Amino acid sequence: MKRFRPWGSLRWLMPQFPSVSHWSLLGCLGTEERSLATWQELVRLKQLGKYALLKIADKASRFTADCVKRLDERNKVFQAEGGADTSISEFALTAEHSKIVGAVDSFKAIASDSIIIDISSLPKRFFFPIIRQLLKEPSSVFKNIVATYTIPDRYTDQKLAENFGDWAQLPLFAGAIAKEKPTQLIIGVGFEALGLLERVETSESGRKISFLLPFPAPIKAFQRSWELLRRLQEHQPPQSFGIFRVDVRDPSDAFDRLFSITNGGRIAADLAPFGPKPMSLAMCLFASLVDYPVFYTQPTVYHPDYSLGVSIKGGTPEIYAYSIRIDGKDLYAISP
Repeated sequence: MKRFRPWGSLRWLMPQFPSVSHWSLLGCLGTEERSLATWQELVRLKQLGKYALLKIADKASRFTADCVKRLDERNKVFQAEGGADTSISEFALTAEHSKIVGAVDSFKAIASDSIIIDISSLPKRFFFPIIRQLLKEPSSVFKNIVATYTIPDRYTDQKLAENFGDWAQLPLFAGAIAKEKPTQLIIGVGFEALGLLERVETSESGRKISFLLPFPAPIKAFQRSWELLRRLQEHQPPQSFGIFRVDVRDPSDAFDRLFSITNGGRIAADLAPFGPKPMSLAMCLFASLVDYPVFYTQPTVYHPDYSLGVSIKGGTPEIYAYSIRIDGKDLYAISP
């Protein structure tokens, strides 16, 4: 199944919505510079409407002082460019499901019918339920839905995250009660194992494991992902694995691959989004449609220099925008 789903740079995509003068934005005020990139770009384009930013705190760690410093830097930039403190809401990384749903409800109360969800710095346990809840709203409420993702200048060479939790479903992604046990596990491959090695090693006998490998991708990122994949395969028979390459920037490609692997959602599977955010976005959209369970080992501590800077391409920040709903039509669907 192939479907045209427009995506590209934010500056290219925005003019494709000529009837939209302002966008409502839900994003994150985080330690990374890129956490504000979409907000700043919409301000520059004079297309920013109502907005809400989530300030999400890790558990206390040796990085806490540095994280507080980075957040203070981001907040000063935010205020200097006209940002309103009243638009910021604070949450713990381990916040209850009900509080995450409450954040979505608060955003819906102020949003226009055209919304952007910036997933650049939102943890997966937040952006997965956020997108699922927003997609439930009919087109009469949200006519246009777009997700954005900003490329950083680079990532730290150190561990991106640590102190990961148990293998558990993400909020609102427990999945439907299956008539049969899922026969495969589909893993999005990223940089860090975060408990994946143990999960793969103890996977049920005969259960196929399919890996979505980001490629093409920047060479350094590809090397880190390939090394993780090598480690995951090391103690398993080759016939139990399937490796599928997907474009690191294109969630539409990853979504179509998920559709193919599962025969349009007919083959029960568990999903594990350990890969790049655009790939995880595809898993979020697919799981929302077929009601598959999504498992993750949520880290409770992120490196304060998880990413550094913002990539500049053609003189502007490298922000990708992905159309999810256009003029009332959902672009990601199971049926034609």
